[in-house]
Amino acid sequence: MRLPRVSVIVPVYNRAGLFKRSLVKYGQQTYPNWELVVVDDGSQEDIQGVLSQYASLDIRYIRLNKSGLRSPNIALLTGMEQCDGEYIILTCGPEVMVPRDAVRGIMVAHRMRMTGGLEERRLGISCFCMGDVMQTQIDSVNWEESVDNLQGLKDFWIAPTSWGGTNKQYQANGGMLLAFSGGTKSYWDWIGGIRRTEKIGMNDRDLLARERFLSRGPTTVPYIHVYHQHHARAGKEWSELSTPAIVYTSEEQARLKC
Repeated sequence: MRLPRVSVIVPVYNRAGLFKRSLVKYGQQTYPNWELVVVDDGSQEDIQGVLSQYASLDIRYIRLNKSGLRSPNIALLTGMEQCDGEYIILTCGPEVMVPRDAVRGIMVAHRMRMTGGLEERRLGISCFCMGDVMQTQIDSVNWEESVDNLQGLKDFWIAPTSWGGTNKQYQANGGMLLAFSGGTKSYWDWIGGIRRTEKIGMNDRDLLARERFLSRGPTTVPYIHVYHQHHARAGKEWSELSTPAIVYTSEEQARLKC
């Protein structure tokens, strides 16, 4: 049976050190027909040099000229437009570490939904977050063998994350927005992709609001987790560049058709 082509899109702006860990895990994927689409949004760090160390991966590298703080939306949309996947998975950035069955797990779940006659929607993996203290301890466990070994770090379940909650709370509610989630190309075309904006705070929140308005909220694939490494954020990232949530009132509006 022919397996659908999958494109995993990673927007990158610096964070090369975190990206190296992520690439180790991408290199262990067990799904055979996929590409890693890396959209570099004007990094000052040598992202291409990092990628050159992973020749075994099917990598499509796209360099944008923009250099500076903005949301990853433009990079994600660029990757969606230039990839060749029948199924497109978006990630929130180079800091996301995935298990070796991440791509396969989503595709197995997708096939089960389709053969069961369920409505098509976005599928994703629950996301755990590494706080700053946990980030300093990350290499004390063998995450290369299994990224889930990170759950053995001190206070992994109870320490506050960068977003204020704990991983125990994230596990309870799925904790999945755009960390590692996707849908068929036809689904992304149907919903209009993600909003074309440079503002911070509009990608995952806005997409989720539109999906829920259309009664197509995402589904989390159980028992498969990704790990969001800690990185410093500029203060203005959550203030000057943040965008208020949009209240949707029509299908046309929610599907970005107006």
